Amino acid sequence: MRSAVATGYTSGLRLESDVLMYCDDRGGRALDLASGVDHAHEHPCAPGELRNLTCNEIEVVAQVRAPGGRDDIIDLETGHSQPMEGRIKDCAFSNGTLLVATWNEIVAIDIKADRREVKSKVGGPEVAINGAWMAWSDGKKVFAQRR
Repeated sequence: MRSAVATGYTSGLRLESDVLMYCDDRGGRALDLASGVDHAHEHPCAPGELRNLTCNEIEVVAQVRAPGGRDDIIDLETGHSQPMEGRIKDCAFSNGTLLVATWNEIVAIDIKADRREVKSKVGGPEVAINGAWMAWSDGKKVFAQRR
C-alpha cells in the first residue's frame, strides 16, 4: 500500500499507469507508486470537480437507489445488489472491479466473483482504478493499493 499526506483537502484524484495524480493546497501532485515518492506535478486542478455520484456510464451498474435516503444500493446488471454504508460520493470501474466511495467506507466489488471487500472503514470523496492499481482519498490523505 502507498499513501501520501495532503496539505489541505484533496481533489482531482486519478491514476495514470503507476502514478497517482491529485491536487491539494500546493497544486498538482503525483505519487509515484513504484517508488512511493510524492512530488509536485503540473496538471490542471479544477476546484469543486464533480465526481461520479450515481455510477453513471459504468456498464455493469443498472442503477443506484437510495430507498431510505441514508444508504445507497447499487443494482448490478448481473449478480447481487450491493448495499452501501452511506451515500455514494464516487464510483470507478476497470477490468471487472467496481470501486465505490461513500463518506463511511471504500468498497471494491469484484463483479465476476460476486465478492466485495471493504478497503477502508474511513470513507472519502474520491476513487480511481486502472488495471494495476486502485486508489482512494479520505480528503486529507491519498492511498493506492495493487490490485
